[in-house]
Amino acid sequence: MPPHELGSHDVGMEGLSSSLSAKVSFKALAPAACPTPRKTPDYESLYSQVGKACQPGILRTLVAEFSNVPGVVSMAGGLPPPDVFPIAEMSVRLHDGTVVDVPDLGVAQQYNLTLHGLPALRAWAEREVAARQRPACATETMISNGANHALEMMCNVFLDAGDALVLEEYHYPVVTEGHTLPRGVEALGVAIDAQGIVPASLEAVLEARAAAGRPAPKLLYTNPVAQNPTGAVVTRERMAAVYRLCRRYGLLILEDDPYYYLQYPAGPEHVPGTDLAPGYLSLDLDGRVVRVDTFAKMMAPGLRLGWITGPPPVVAKLLSCISYSTAGPSTISSAIALAVLRAWGPTGYETHIRAIQRHYAAKAAAVHAAAQRHLAGLADWEQPRAGMFLWITLRGIPDSARIWDAMREAKVVAVPGGALNVRAGTPGFASPAMRISFSYNTPEQVEEGLRRLAAVIRSEMGGAPA
Repeated sequence: MPPHELGSHDVGMEGLSSSLSAKVSFKALAPAACPTPRKTPDYESLYSQVGKACQPGILRTLVAEFSNVPGVVSMAGGLPPPDVFPIAEMSVRLHDGTVVDVPDLGVAQQYNLTLHGLPALRAWAEREVAARQRPACATETMISNGANHALEMMCNVFLDAGDALVLEEYHYPVVTEGHTLPRGVEALGVAIDAQGIVPASLEAVLEARAAAGRPAPKLLYTNPVAQNPTGAVVTRERMAAVYRLCRRYGLLILEDDPYYYLQYPAGPEHVPGTDLAPGYLSLDLDGRVVRVDTFAKMMAPGLRLGWITGPPPVVAKLLSCISYSTAGPSTISSAIALAVLRAWGPTGYETHIRAIQRHYAAKAAAVHAAAQRHLAGLADWEQPRAGMFLWITLRGIPDSARIWDAMREAKVVAVPGGALNVRAGTPGFASPAMRISFSYNTPEQVEEGLRRLAAVIRSEMGGAPA
């Protein structure tokens, strides 16, 4: 591999000025035609105090600009020389027996001087976004340290105490526990059904806030595919309706899509591979969608890698913030991921995506069959079409948290739905829902777990355990 492909010079920082105080300019992907007038958000008015203050760092700018530039003797960065790094060779063996060498370990063990991420991995992500998401207008892509890192950066850049964020009423709890509550940000829940966010509920929430004279929320956070925890998959019609409302009320959309590649609507025998419908990014005429993808579910969570795609000004702001936090994604993880992707090639990548889809589809079918055997008459649910979770609603038990102690005694664990709701902790709030994960356990373990859960439910309802 030519050294520049994994080199430490940031080829994504083409517009970097030699002035230490200059802002970084970034080259965006070529924009697609936008058929209707744009309503480009005023990003500066939406940034938090941290976001407004966060600018490209002088040291990082200086080191990145002159690193590996021919003819330049750079004595700016405190970089260890490659000959002191301990790893001389690295290879990984894939499940099919293929041995993949990880090249250019001098770069892979060095500080990440490319805030966008390893140039060749970023180029892969740009091609992936173009092929799968088909952005409607100009976007830019950067590599992140995983989806949670992307969420943290977005909240840092946009949310101040007193601001509001809109999200599905049942949601990934890290958003509220880790980002809204500690920041003093109000979380506004909207209703969700099997087709995604209910537009009428979203409009009602936004109208009520406007009628009360309160500032409009800045962000809508959503999982469009296999929504965590409900498993909902948003339809194109719902997506368009939600996007129109966000345009009308001036919200940005934070599209967190970790389960995008784990879709299997027709079961294990007819998986879609990479022939998947695009998300909100494909509807974005204005530059109001920031999309978060991750390697965690489609490759391995231990890599701690993902990619963020959004309006170039927003990505530039995130790059400024990353320079003060993680200093960019892990170079060694990036090198491993890139080596595997190159070893697969397009055909091998497609084969891998289909294999994981078949795997999760088979497990989804198994948990559905086990639920039919053990939970019929005790709960309601829909067979999962994507993702890792079965979402059930208990019959006759208004609060699933009531059976938590009995479940522990029976040595079966699932997540009470109330803990995943925006009203969690509110006095008097109760939810009959429960999230059951089927991703890690064997079908036999799932069978036993649902048998134990059914016995607990029957006991709570006054019946004899089966």
